[in-house]
Amino acid sequence: MPISGAIIAAHNLPILKCGCGRFGCYETYGSGPGMERLAKHILGRDLTSREIEFGRSNPDISRVWEIWCEINAALILTIMTTIDPRTIVLGGGLSKIPGIIQALESALKRVAWRELTLPPFGWEPAARRLQLLARHMRPIMSDMLRDIIARNKAGECITIPSVCSAHPEVLSASLQLASSLNRPLVIEATSNQVNQFGGYTGMDARAFVAFIDDLKSKYGIAPNIVELGGDHLGPQVWKSETADRAMAKAHDLVSDYVRAGIKKIHLDCSGGCAGEPPMLDDVTAAERAALLAVSCLNAAPVPKDLIFVIGTEVPAPGGARLGEDGHIIPTSPEAAVKTLMAHRAAFAEKGIADSWPQVSALVVQPGVEFGPDHVFTMANATDPGLREAISEYTEICLEAHSTDYQPPETFAKLADMGFAFQKLVQH
Repeated sequence: MPISGAIIAAHNLPILKCGCGRFGCYETYGSGPGMERLAKHILGRDLTSREIEFGRSNPDISRVWEIWCEINAALILTIMTTIDPRTIVLGGGLSKIPGIIQALESALKRVAWRELTLPPFGWEPAARRLQLLARHMRPIMSDMLRDIIARNKAGECITIPSVCSAHPEVLSASLQLASSLNRPLVIEATSNQVNQFGGYTGMDARAFVAFIDDLKSKYGIAPNIVELGGDHLGPQVWKSETADRAMAKAHDLVSDYVRAGIKKIHLDCSGGCAGEPPMLDDVTAAERAALLAVSCLNAAPVPKDLIFVIGTEVPAPGGARLGEDGHIIPTSPEAAVKTLMAHRAAFAEKGIADSWPQVSALVVQPGVEFGPDHVFTMANATDPGLREAISEYTEICLEAHSTDYQPPETFAKLADMGFAFQKLVQH
């Protein structure tokens, strides 16, 4: 099996001919002789694998050892994400090197998207057995999203882009860029684009997932760098109908998304239906969102894999509100807390208080927007203090919508303000 080109480039490794006749196979780097070849290339001198084993306290030799472990960790990760085995057996003399399991565990954390917890393992004759169940090894994207949220909440300037589009060219470009940078990406569909009646794309949720899978296959995109989401899932598409009829369709909508394997679910019931105000109060919107969350949990094969996004801060008919300075008025901290409190109470009332920790993001307006002929950039002094306002909600970050066309420095500023999710809406 050929070694990853990313590892070759990262460590400036030579392309070596393998005994099988091909070039750049894992065997030429990840075996005992491969370790010695690495030492020759990196240090410029001959060292045996045993000398490397006992010389790891030396910084130069330690670098050889770490690269060798990273190569083998990448191979293990490839095997796990490709064929999903329950057990991988390490054989040969190198499998008995003291500390090799811990070293591989550390290397796996560097090459995988999530923190890995390895269960206990034991010795077997002629081999050391890695008891790596797939659920421990596979880089589960939803866990990676939670990790990004935790790091952002801890003060790190980190975010993840979310592309809300069903346009093939937009999605193809986004997937290829994410792959080339080896960065995670969220792709989302809205309820008017994709729903059980086809939406304006003609796709239901299952067809949308298949569409994205086809694009990933076409461009050779690793499956573990993309998470799919549903944006503004609620009764809005059917707002001309009564609330009961629109909500019945919304229940089917969210259930279809979840059954299709979509895990990031934005529950948005902020808009009124026939005979109701255009924008509902927080309590009513939260109650409806909680009812849809129940449907999601009932439909999910693994309910705890779901990530919920809540928030009612969407532009009312007529557009976003402008301040006297011509900039978009951001959500106030008081409004953000009020929305969170209403949703938390609604989750408890509907009997799903245990699922409240799966609420991972709150959509608020940071002060950015765009329209057909104008881009509203963030005011230089804008920071409404939303990060501090939700600080007691330790697992919830902020999500910004309509961040298209902003200056590059805006995205870093948003991350510093607590926006771990930043959405681009390219149709």
